[in-house]
Amino acid sequence: MNLSIDKKLFGGFGAFFLVFLTLAVGAWILSGRLNDRVSELANVNGRSMQLAGEVQYLAANIKADQRQMIILAARQEMAALKTQSSAVEADAQALLEKVDEIARVSRRDDARASSDQAKAAMQTWIANDWRKTRDLAERSQTLEAVEASEAGRGLLDRVGGLAATIVKLETNTFEATNQQAKDAFRALQLLTLVTMVVGLAIAGVVGYIVHHVHFTLKTAATRGEWRFQRS
Repeated sequence: MNLSIDKKLFGGFGAFFLVFLTLAVGAWILSGRLNDRVSELANVNGRSMQLAGEVQYLAANIKADQRQMIILAARQEMAALKTQSSAVEADAQALLEKVDEIARVSRRDDARASSDQAKAAMQTWIANDWRKTRDLAERSQTLEAVEASEAGRGLLDRVGGLAATIVKLETNTFEATNQQAKDAFRALQLLTLVTMVVGLAIAGVVGYIVHHVHFTLKTAATRGEWRFQRS
């Protein structure tokens, strides 16, 4: 099938445009997917893991501060005791804020459920065990304060354990999301390579068409000149 020169040029440049438009759309989709995965790693999985780690630290720190507070009560160092008590309450409030943030940030239902359980356990500890421990320590009833502190240790241990569970859950999600990001990046690399190869191929085809057009025009001009000279 012999095509005219204009159809050959139109077909060559049209194919060039369509192929690159398709590749550009594919690259846009893949880059968007990669961006979503990277954003999820940083803002969701990574952030939830960080918060859960901080909750574990705060729960352990509260237990240590409680022990120190009781020691201060036994020594009758009431000013230092009040300072230590304020530190415990500040840590407890910070812990509640972090489990609330986990519930907002995490996309895992089980992680959000664990954060809700940790919040409930912490609120129970604050309302009952901590209040009792603090009041007894401030009245210098050291033995009773120790008993109240030990009674509430189970709740603090539960909070720490739930935080550890969240870390484990988010770590699994982090690894899966990280793999998805790697896959999207590899696909984007492959698409870039394909774009280069196809671009070179199309450039070769267009070059051939232009060369053929040039040869045809030159041949036609030569024949026209030859006929003109003969006439």
